[in-house]
Amino acid sequence: MLIVTLDGFTPSALSCFGSSWNRTPAIDAMAMGGTTWDRTVCHQLDPSIRFTDWLSKWRLSPDQVSFVTDDGSIASLDAANAFSEIVLIDEPIESVAATMEETRLAQLFAVAMASADTSNCVWIHSRFLLEAWDAPRTLFAIETFHDLDDAEPGFVDEDQESGVSTADADWQPMPPWFDEMTPPQLAIDEHSHPDLLATWMRTYGCQIRLVDELIGVASRWAQGERGDVVVLAGGRGFALGQKGFIGGQSAEGSSLLSVPVIASVGTGLRVPHLTGLDSFPSILDLAARFDGSLTGSNADVAMAQRFPSLDEHPTSDGPESWAEPTTDAPWVLAMEGLTPVGLHTPEWFFQPGADALYLKPDDVHDINNVARLRPEEVSRFRDYCNQFATDGNEASDRGDEGWL
Repeated sequence: MLIVTLDGFTPSALSCFGSSWNRTPAIDAMAMGGTTWDRTVCHQLDPSIRFTDWLSKWRLSPDQVSFVTDDGSIASLDAANAFSEIVLIDEPIESVAATMEETRLAQLFAVAMASADTSNCVWIHSRFLLEAWDAPRTLFAIETFHDLDDAEPGFVDEDQESGVSTADADWQPMPPWFDEMTPPQLAIDEHSHPDLLATWMRTYGCQIRLVDELIGVASRWAQGERGDVVVLAGGRGFALGQKGFIGGQSAEGSSLLSVPVIASVGTGLRVPHLTGLDSFPSILDLAARFDGSLTGSNADVAMAQRFPSLDEHPTSDGPESWAEPTTDAPWVLAMEGLTPVGLHTPEWFFQPGADALYLKPDDVHDINNVARLRPEEVSRFRDYCNQFATDGNEASDRGDEGWL
């Protein structure tokens, strides 16, 4: 089994999740021939706590797993010592790579595929989407959008929400993408260039197309030659203009918490109900059952039984309870360390710091805050988050983090 997890990985840049501005054919093919979790949300933004939580729940013995990463904080965890092998590639990235093979992520994939000869399972984890965008910019073909170099200065963008035209502001044309490697952490307002967001989106799109190319190579290798299952998932999301922000570190709202999860088991199944990323070990356990053994309709049946339809309201309390239908709707509380940063229910997303409330899944980008219309829900969700914040701080004082 090949597992790939990426921090800073947003579903809004994947065409199988509805992206109209970026194309990811290899990931789309994986989704078409596998199972996609449509509403997966991060439960813990701190990667060290998240990985410790995952490894404590995973039934597959870590001593059967080779772990390849560029994240030294994960490689140095006590829980990570259980892996049969840890390969850390964290040399500084000096510049944008000229070819795909020269990128950090390609190096991780190459080492992982070599390690698969001696391991039943290989796990690749990377933070490059949050730290260094070294993918060749040519991965986003320039013919896929208008050549801005030929644009006349002062053109009017009728879709600009601020109402400020480029003619009034005398904007200069933006480049098709940015060459700098450091991912942005910036706010967008009425004074920002009207094409600033689009340029950063294309730059991020280059990184996602690198992921797509490598997933395509790895999928052909793993499934074609070995019959292995491939699981692709995000650890935390990335804001691409949602709530007026671009970035994966300081962003707020559900865009920071929404992540894709896709497994190459099944034949195009979509899991529509809300799923917390704390259940990722359960997904891995299930995928391991089909590794090199079951495919097609048998896998579809097993997936459907393990992850019932939305109408049956499966619970997200823990891996053992997923197999049984329940009348309790799942709630997923997202934490950053010991601080609640978001609460998802099937119908709502509550942002504790702002007391903001958004209808889900309709309000995808947290645009319409309806807190003033539903004060009873705000009060209920606020009390719930405060309870966990209090319990978490008390647990931390005792040195007990079992509440995670």
